[in-house]
Amino acid sequence: MQEVIKINDSLSQLSNLSLTGFTRANTDELRLYASIKKIATLRIVSLFKHASRGADFTVATGSILLASGKVTLDEENSSGISGSVELNDDTENDGIEFVLGYADLADLMVYESTIDQLLPEGQTDFRPQHNEAFFRINRTLRRRLLDEFGLSDTEDLLDVVADKRALTRMQVFYVLHLIYNDRAARLGDPEGIYSQARDIYLKRFDGALRELVLEIDRDGDAAVDGTSRPGEIPIGRA
Repeated sequence: MQEVIKINDSLSQLSNLSLTGFTRANTDELRLYASIKKIATLRIVSLFKHASRGADFTVATGSILLASGKVTLDEENSSGISGSVELNDDTENDGIEFVLGYADLADLMVYESTIDQLLPEGQTDFRPQHNEAFFRINRTLRRRLLDEFGLSDTEDLLDVVADKRALTRMQVFYVLHLIYNDRAARLGDPEGIYSQARDIYLKRFDGALRELVLEIDRDGDAAVDGTSRPGEIPIGRA
């Protein structure tokens, strides 16, 4: 099960989302929009690749007869996406969103064309590294932005950051740092080329954070309410 971040799910209606087949192309830049509907005795959960949640944008859907339980999500509109999700509350809701990540293998290969040859033993992709970087970025931004914008938690933060794609470069650098760190540790060579690459990409991550400028939409009206350079916000001890 991949790590995801949910938005607008204050009742924790959906959990344990597990999907296969999703890419940047068949989602909204690795973002999906959920819908919970009730028709007679059915509870229907659908995922869409556009915020309008129009039928033509449905990528997966499933249903159960109970008010809660595991919902199998079947592919819709030849999307290639399928999986499952836990329904915990059947209140109708068209607001929940899932952010699946910021970057993928193609983004890594822009910087390291043969990076797919460095998969750690037992892994078929770099999803664990992507997940770790994804949450490292969210934790970093949360620490540096919550006080500035009066937000309450990570979900609020993702609601007001207008363009998650601006974070892709940061995630790529941190994923590459993790990959080379793992390889350097396995080889036990603290001064070798893998260690050097590890340190270079960590510095590039820190540099990308310092350069990052976020446009903030506090109220969801698609208008910029302010900008922030989170890499320049000092962090002090509480």
